[in-house]
Amino acid sequence: MDSDKTRVPRRRTARTATVLRWVGALVLVGVALSYVQPIRSYEDARRDVERKEAQIDALTQKRSNLQRRVSLASSDKFIEQEARTHGLARPGETLFLVQGIERWQKQRNG
Repeated sequence: MDSDKTRVPRRRTARTATVLRWVGALVLVGVALSYVQPIRSYEDARRDVERKEAQIDALTQKRSNLQRRVSLASSDKFIEQEARTHGLARPGETLFLVQGIERWQKQRNG
């Protein structure tokens, strides 16, 4: 019976402590859930920025190509080449239209 006297009685945690723990846990869950939407919004915005940057890169490349074509378009040689692709000839030149080149190449190459 001496062993009963040396034994420390177990204390039950108070109800208020348990309630406070649950309230604390719920507050932490609420805080964590409040971060979900801003993080999603941030990720969506980051993807939009990446898409827009890719569009800007593509448009910049297209602009440089167009600027190159504009600089070429000022030369007489380019104007003459473009006119010939549209079937135009200089005054006094004889224009020959050749048809069936693709069929001839296929027959020639086998």
